Amino acid sequence: MSEREDLFAGVHRVLLIQLSAIGDVLRAGSVVRAMKRRRPHMRVGMLVYSDYSEVLAGIPDLSYRHVFPNVALKRALNFAASDEDDLRAIYEHGYVPIEELQVRNYDLAVNFHFSTPSAYLASLSGAKKILGMNPGPDGQINVSGEDAFALYDDLRSPNRLIRSSEHLAVRYHRMCGLPPDDVRLDFELPIGAPSPLPVGGRFVAIHVGAGWPEKCWPAEKWRSLISQMHGASGWTPVLFGTPVERDRNFAGVFDGLDIPV
Repeated sequence: MSEREDLFAGVHRVLLIQLSAIGDVLRAGSVVRAMKRRRPHMRVGMLVYSDYSEVLAGIPDLSYRHVFPNVALKRALNFAASDEDDLRAIYEHGYVPIEELQVRNYDLAVNFHFSTPSAYLASLSGAKKILGMNPGPDGQINVSGEDAFALYDDLRSPNRLIRSSEHLAVRYHRMCGLPPDDVRLDFELPIGAPSPLPVGGRFVAIHVGAGWPEKCWPAEKWRSLISQMHGASGWTPVLFGTPVERDRNFAGVFDGLDIPV
């Protein structure tokens, strides 16, 4: 039996750590589905930053949902917290109820997130085994798992368009020893506010932006995809994103489109 095939031997409770962002949390959600299909009795929890807690509501089969403080605190922790004792002190002052993690008695923590805080959280969770980034006995950050190295190499690539041809969701599955052809990213996400779109219309929401410019798809490829989707379904495309993404990415997509958007 290989190391990956043996990963879940004796494992009944798994904690997935994906602190941010929306797309990454959904990729981890695909792992939840695949785990539950193969081991229906397994209990799976996920830990995210509070900014992304609503996304967890749309991921089926989660047994536990853990929320870590928002991105502002994350930035502070990256500079202020240098070891596990510092982080524990912060959590004990009420920022994070670490006991909510520890009381679940996780057998395995899978850390998808490439960050120092996530490594210490994996350790503080009390999980018996950690896959991915974790602090070693000497306080240095280690990475356990061959496929975790491959995933992190992609995540820290200086140009995120130049990396493996595999979708990152496939890398998540490989890291957990799950079949790469079992990726599913269709989720029914909750809507936190009334929709401004007309009732009865048929729309397809398209997010053309990204927080990092290097991750943005070329505008001409978006125009081609939008035209094909509109022609095949007749649905009206709706572009959405943050104000920064709108100003930076939307203009090039609109140029040359002859369909309502």
